[in-house]
Amino acid sequence: MEMRWQDIVGGVWVDVVAPLHVAFFIHDFN
Repeated sequence: MEMRWQDIVGGVWVDVVAPLHVAFFIHDFN
């Protein structure tokens, strides 16, 4: 099964941005 580069970039984007978003949210909340 081949992966399109859009799918790869999208997966990495979610893996990177989601934790950062949570970290910033917690930082702003505190």
